[in-house]
Amino acid sequence: MLTEDGISPLTYPGLSDARVKLDSDEHDEEGKITEDLGLRVRMVDKRLKKFAMLARDFMPPTFYGDRNAASVIVCWGSNKLIVKEALEKIIKDGQSASALHFAQVYPLTAAMVAPYGLEAKRLICVENNARGQFAGLLKRELGLNVAHPVLKYNGECFTVLELYCELKKLLT
Repeated sequence: MLTEDGISPLTYPGLSDARVKLDSDEHDEEGKITEDLGLRVRMVDKRLKKFAMLARDFMPPTFYGDRNAASVIVCWGSNKLIVKEALEKIIKDGQSASALHFAQVYPLTAAMVAPYGLEAKRLICVENNARGQFAGLLKRELGLNVAHPVLKYNGECFTVLELYCELKKLLT
């Protein structure tokens, strides 16, 4: 359905008695497959409106620690509390550091990070993947360089102790 804000009313199987139609091709407002190129353009344009809305109404990241610290530990998703607890231990040890947790990882906007002066900070990015995907987004979308990726991709979460030890090495 073409809507003013780009968001269609949505349901999914099991939510209601509504019939849900799915396909990987373009669809019209009734969910029927179409090869109408004009409609394809209008539907893509509609979906692109969502990015503008998400960029305007972004979820700000959560900041922890010392705003004047030279290093910022950046994380996203389920690492939030693990990073927070490891940071608390580091600060308790007398080390100056901070952390920034992103609940929204895309789109990234300059306004999301403007209050933190990340351009002038040493960034350490904690991620549960092998390629530093969020660090790549930070570079591509905001021009931010991650100095040290901390990656774990064996299928397990970081433990607070293992992350604390790794971050201590990087921060001293």
